Amino acid sequence: MTAVKSQRAGEQAFGQASDYLPQTGIIGAEAVAEAQREMMSFVAQRLEKDADTFRDFGQCTTMADAVQVQVRWAQETMRDYGAEMTKLVAIWAPKHSGGEGRTR
Repeated sequence: MTAVKSQRAGEQAFGQASDYLPQTGIIGAEAVAEAQREMMSFVAQRLEKDADTFRDFGQCTTMADAVQVQVRWAQETMRDYGAEMTKLVAIWAPKHSGGEGRTR
């Protein structure tokens, strides 16, 4: 699955990221746009990793193999979501407090 297809699948499943964001007048259109790009990129990456995990499950020949795949997926998922939250805070917090925000 390509990143574009993953992003589209994420948008179909969850809607636009802007549906979950504060009004643009509160924080600013730039922060909204940057956060939306970041979230859509994250969803696309997670969908690809999840698809890879399902492929890995298909290669398992024992229950131990399956548990190893599941543990790896859970650890990676938690790490990815934590990193994503850090990125989103870096985008939102400075904009909300009147700072310049993160630059790419």
